[in-house]
Parts: sequence; structure tokens; C-alpha cells
Amino acid sequence: MSSALTPPPSRLQGQGLLVLWGRIDSAVTDEDALNDWWTNEHLPERLRLPGFQRARRYHSLDIKDGKKEYLAMYETAHAQDLASPEYLSALDNPTPRTKQFMPCLARMNRSACEVQFSEMIPATSCTKGVQVCQYLLMVVLGTLHHHPELHKDLISTLNKTLCLSAPVGLTTTHIAEVKDDITKIGSASKSYESVQFTQRHDSSHDQNDTKIIAFSRLTCETHPVSRMRISGP
Repeated sequence: MSSALTPPPSRLQGQGLLVLWGRIDSAVTDEDALNDWWTNEHLPERLRLPGFQRARRYHSLDIKDGKKEYLAMYETAHAQDLASPEYLSALDNPTPRTKQFMPCLARMNRSACEVQFSEMIPATSCTKGVQVCQYLLMVVLGTLHHHPELHKDLISTLNKTLCLSAPVGLTTTHIAEVKDDITKIGSASKSYESVQFTQRHDSSHDQNDTKIIAFSRLTCETHPVSRMRISGP
């Protein structure tokens, strides 16, 4: 995914992280109006809430079946800020434009997370003096039958893999653990009444299952897919 702006690389500003992504149908959605709502209304509204530190938004490089995918990240001081009375009140009292545009993301992934790792990578860029773009690579991992030691090993291994195999242009890596209990509270609010979430929140979901989300931010002058290959199962 790509961001139109290229802010300087930095660690996440806190221990909480809300990640949302989904597709919009450009044929039936006024994308300019959607972006105006998010930038000029929704973002300032969220950043006024207790604990909310910063937000970033990305869009996919490719359009599939006429649909573009967007991803938004909200950084909070603590994961519990994503279940605070003030935030839940905002979710249960959506503005008219929020009611208008939320259904555009009819299928959405939404995860409230606790940050496990966030680090800047020593400069590997060879783009000095040229115009660059910022890209975000995201990997979602599911682990079964959570065990504390195995969980720590997974995060440690993932961290080492991201850092040691850093491609040219990699600036930061972040690893976060999804907190299902906090996620469910917000996802059940009035703001998302017309949204169908793709992640499983039903009774068949093993409470011991754990989901890890890893992010790598790159700054480069060309499409990152043409410069690197991600392999694995």
C-alpha cells in the first residue's frame, strides 16, 4: 500500500494501535468526498479523543475488480484507549457523514492491537536526491493454542527476520498483537451497523488463538514489488 505523503520515519507513538482496512467500489462511491470526510472531519474528531496520538492512511497500489483498498492506522497511548468511554461514545454517536461513508466499506477488517515491537531501521535508502514514495507492507499471522513462551519466540523470530532481511529503503518495522476483547467492544458500536467484518468474532473462534500483525514501511523511488519478493507459506 502507498501513502501520498512521505513523513519522516518514526516509531509508533504509544502501545495501542487500531488497524482498519477494506475495499471501496469506485463505481458507486464518491472517492473525493470520502477522502474529504476522513481528512477534514473523521481524523480531527478521532485525534481529539483521550489517548489518540497520530493516524496514517494508505491505499492499495492495484485496483481489483474495480475496487480500491484503503488502510488506516490510529496510534494510541495504550490499547485500552480503544475501549475508553469517550471513544465508545464517539462510535455510538456517529456524525451524519460517518453514517454516509461507513457503508462504503461494506466489508472491513478491524483490529485493536497492543504494540509488541516498534523500531527504526538504520538507513538503507539509496534514494537521496530523487523523489520518493512511502509504502507499507503488512502481514497478518494467526497462531493456534497460544502459549506464552511460543508467543514470545514468534515475535522475536518475526522481528529478527524483518530487521536482518531488510530490503533497500526499509525505514521502520512494527509488530502488534490483536486484542479480541477490545476489538469486539468497538466493532459492536453503531458506527459499524452497516459494516460486515471479515474477521471471525463468533463462538467457534478459539479464545486461545492469537493474531499478530507485522508492518514494514519502505521509502523508495519505484514500485516495491518490482524490487523485492516476499516468499513463504
